[in-house]
Amino acid sequence: MKQLLSVILLSSMIGFTNTTFASSYEEATKATTVGEITFTENGDPEIPVDPENPNIPVVPVEPVNPENAELMISYVSDFRFGEQDKSLNSWQALADTVYVNKEKKQMKEIVPFITTKDIRGSSRKGWILTVTQNDDFRDENGEILKGAELQLSGLHYPSLDGAPAINADTITIGKEAQAIVKANETTGVGQWSLALGELKGEEQKKTTGITLNVPETTAKKNTTYSTSLTWELIADPFF
Repeated sequence: MKQLLSVILLSSMIGFTNTTFASSYEEATKATTVGEITFTENGDPEIPVDPENPNIPVVPVEPVNPENAELMISYVSDFRFGEQDKSLNSWQALADTVYVNKEKKQMKEIVPFITTKDIRGSSRKGWILTVTQNDDFRDENGEILKGAELQLSGLHYPSLDGAPAINADTITIGKEAQAIVKANETTGVGQWSLALGELKGEEQKKTTGITLNVPETTAKKNTTYSTSLTWELIADPFF
């Protein structure tokens, strides 16, 4: 998909006009000229930007969205909590960091993040990003990790200037869609990466922003439990 947006700027040696779109000479002492720029959309998949340094593109090890659209989710990190000691009665597991820039031989770990893009024209009226947990945490046999609950907190953008609004300080992800961030006509334009928390501890291998809570009454087997999340970017939700 290719978007073309032409902007015409007209200048005059004596005055300004917006009615002529080619150089013209109305009289001996007056001329009107044209200034023109054309914007096009790159057809390649969008490269996310670092959630802490928005001027720096990063290439996640995990897949990015191969589609290309004016309004899209470019990338969302998976939530991985690693191995946990099940002998603890009740615990909160923090999600692992994610790796970026492996192919550039500049691999590093950063907090999980979500990148959105909105390069629609003047008719845009904002968007909402929602998340839904599609099922309980289950093992390979379908047994449920009872009471397991995902929470997001400490979400932030690198700058508040033009940034979408974060919906709440703490968000519990459930089976009903939860709004994560919202943008209006003047915010969320371009590409924005939402940092899911901050790096934690000396080794900085975990994020503070994604927590899995499991009650002490829940039986836990020596196995892997998993679920899936659906993220949706809804255009012009307020109009």
